[in-house]
Amino acid sequence: MTLHKSFSIGIILVFLTACSSGKGLQGKRNFSATASPLQFSSSDPEVVERKILAIMTFADQSYEWRRRAVSIFPIIENNKDFHNGRILSKDLVAIHALATRYVRRIRRPLILLLDSPYLHMDLDNEIQIQTERDTYVERQVTWYQDSTGRTSRNKGDLEEENIHQEYKADVYHLNPRDSSGQAFLKEFKVSLAASLLLLDNFAIGLEPYLSDKHLRRSLLYDTPDSQWNIRNEIKDIWLSYERYHQSSKLIHAVEIYNKINILAPSGEDFALDPWEQELNDVIEVSLTFREWKHNPRRKGLLKRIYEKARRIGRRPRDNWFRIRFHATRLLSKGFSNSTGVIKFRDGKLKHLSRAVHDDLVSQMKPLDILLEKTPFRLTDKFIPGYYGHVAIWVGTERELREAGIWNELPYFYKIAQERYSYEGPSFQDAIRQGRHIVEALRSGVEIHTLRDFLNIDDLAVLRVHECPEGSTGPRFCMTSKKKREYLLEVFRQIGKDYDFNFNVNTETAIVCSELAYRTFYDVDFQTRKTLGKHSISPEQVLLKGDSRDDPFYPVLMYFNGKRLPGDQEFLRRLLKFLVKEDVDAVENAIQSQAGLK
Repeated sequence: MTLHKSFSIGIILVFLTACSSGKGLQGKRNFSATASPLQFSSSDPEVVERKILAIMTFADQSYEWRRRAVSIFPIIENNKDFHNGRILSKDLVAIHALATRYVRRIRRPLILLLDSPYLHMDLDNEIQIQTERDTYVERQVTWYQDSTGRTSRNKGDLEEENIHQEYKADVYHLNPRDSSGQAFLKEFKVSLAASLLLLDNFAIGLEPYLSDKHLRRSLLYDTPDSQWNIRNEIKDIWLSYERYHQSSKLIHAVEIYNKINILAPSGEDFALDPWEQELNDVIEVSLTFREWKHNPRRKGLLKRIYEKARRIGRRPRDNWFRIRFHATRLLSKGFSNSTGVIKFRDGKLKHLSRAVHDDLVSQMKPLDILLEKTPFRLTDKFIPGYYGHVAIWVGTERELREAGIWNELPYFYKIAQERYSYEGPSFQDAIRQGRHIVEALRSGVEIHTLRDFLNIDDLAVLRVHECPEGSTGPRFCMTSKKKREYLLEVFRQIGKDYDFNFNVNTETAIVCSELAYRTFYDVDFQTRKTLGKHSISPEQVLLKGDSRDDPFYPVLMYFNGKRLPGDQEFLRRLLKFLVKEDVDAVENAIQSQAGLK
């Protein structure tokens, strides 16, 4: 009995390699046209077991990664819908981490195992399953292919007018009942399992995100230069999935697998070894495999053209988005840089005495939010609200050690260097040099001293409520665990570019007020939507500290260069006036407070 089902040997390249030396993949063997049985050095059981073990490892990682991708997608979508299209800071971090983890820890190792960036679907050899004789190979056989993708070595099997390709290919006649055929086919299963894992990973874990234009554009374009290769891989996966999923060669691979199971020896004296059974399990639980097993028909040509056009049709819109994104960024950057250098005098707090400066430092706590006003700068006229800039105080070495993050700073410094090409001093050195303020300036997110920051007229410091010991405290409060997470988020921002698009739906560039938005990722800050973008201003940060039930409360204020006395309630009342930009009301309240004293 001979089964004349051909299959591109592209999907089984791994099986024709020599791995027994431990030196990796090597070239094809020089078999004669009558060689029988076929001998493969890759049939070394230890080599095959290592490959299967690798597949098992990546299968487990894939299942866990898919579970994570599937579980957070509806949460991200619900958050986005609830916030009118705004992607929360924590969600942006999550989707970028998800994609990076997949490419680095799962996809790339699987591709290396397959030794091809194209899922082994592009080589030219053929495979046939037969039981009439031992496994053997024929060299350079002429094959014909018609417009539907069907192949045959006999023209008569195809409609001659539809034949559009003639090619030469080796033909591997595999007998699943002899040792050579079994060894060959076991490695065939390794490659099929790896290919199915890749296809399922995209369909289950990535496709939902790439179907949403906001999430897709974040994944494809909101990427630092150092991560551009990951972005390119995600884009290639997205654009090429349908071609591989609908490949006639994949369909043939599934058919081959089914034929193997039919013709393989069976009975009490024969049982699959545990390694091969594990492989079979990975293949048979695959959604792609089950789809083709139960409905082994390709989509029609028109349907495939439509699917391809639908994907490609998104590219011009995405490209237009990218062009508009960069054009807006360049215009805004040019305007900000030209106006930002214009100032009419120095700030009134620039020359604070050393004693006052040191006293101010002693009153600060990690994660204090600093809002400032510089009415003497031209840029102040274009920023909505009273305050024009936001920064975050990260604390001293002692405080960071108490928070349990001091020893983690070198890791985040390395990320800043590798991901964002950060050139500043190490974070530990910066803290020891008295740099306690993280802020996003036109030059990027950096860490500075309080003295550098104080070229201002007005200052307001907001502090997050801390949970009382053994209690949940106010409606929103910070636990010691959250404190650690927030501080790490601050240091994670250092090195990023300034976001001249003022768009909170970006991960690799931020503005000053986004620093608070990203640090306190579970605070529901208001944003403003203009021209399809969500932005946050210092005013919207301030709005989270002017009421008793807000996450933050005021601890000190300078107004027009002078420190304001008064308790928390008085300072909160002043902030309410400043939210309305009612400077006269602030001055009257200050005079009334002084008169009472």
